[in-house]
Amino acid sequence: MSKKSKTIEKITTANVELKKTLAGVRGQLTKTQSKLAKATEKADRWKKEAAAHRTAAARSDARAEKLQKKLDRATAALKPAPATKSGQGRSPRRLHHRTQHRERAHDS
Repeated sequence: MSKKSKTIEKITTANVELKKTLAGVRGQLTKTQSKLAKATEKADRWKKEAAAHRTAAARSDARAEKLQKKLDRATAALKPAPATKSGQGRSPRRLHHRTQHRERAHDS
């Protein structure tokens, strides 16, 4: 064998090995790209879910605030009115009714 043919044979062998290595690297690259695509999809889904949870939480807070205001109003409405000296703690409506009754009795 001549020197030239030995060199060609070495180069051919090296070329075959490089092709095998390249095929392996391409396979790894494909796997990595697939994993990356799945991870990206998952991250996007999580972002959407997180946004939905934030929206739901904001709505829930608004509802809770609204209910708290209603509760505060109802509590204020249930508190007894402070007693007055002339009315002795009676509501103005009842007080008015009593005075009318007294006036009628007095007129008769």
